Amino acid sequence: VVAITVTVAQLYVQLGEFSNSLLLLRLEETALGAAVAVVVVMVVLPLRTKRVLRVALRAQLEALSSLLDHAGDHLLRSDHDPGARLRADAREVDASYQALIATAQPLRHNLLGDLDQQACQAVRLAGAARNYSRNLVTDASRAQVLDIETTQDIARATDTLRSSLGAVTEALGSRRDA
Repeated sequence: VVAITVTVAQLYVQLGEFSNSLLLLRLEETALGAAVAVVVVMVVLPLRTKRVLRVALRAQLEALSSLLDHAGDHLLRSDHDPGARLRADAREVDASYQALIATAQPLRHNLLGDLDQQACQAVRLAGAARNYSRNLVTDASRAQVLDIETTQDIARATDTLRSSLGAVTEALGSRRDA
């Protein structure tokens, strides 16, 4: 903005209508506009970094939940062709993990240079969940015909994990401290 102000002042010089008071007035208006923008961003429209991290965590949990649903359906139906659905879900989990990393990177160090333990733990847990989800896709793709007892165990485990993911996702979406 200052560069544009100086450029406009140079244009006034070429037109012969330049005065030092005009340049000073334009610079004062620019500084006032910048100060108003800073106040608006800090007070009226603040973007809380922890909230952005929670949104990124929620997106990853939703991608994991979708992967879990499709992998569970594949294992329980004895359909041995998971197709593109599981691979697409795995790519979605990877994309949400990369978005989480990009969001958490600036949050990992505070102003004093210390590590933010919550952000670091969130990144570690998200990385572990991503790795386990990749293993799930691989294992589900290789699954053979399952017996009734194993199918029932998988159904119970899938339901438990689905409800746990739902509870954590809901907690991240609420206003309370998750």
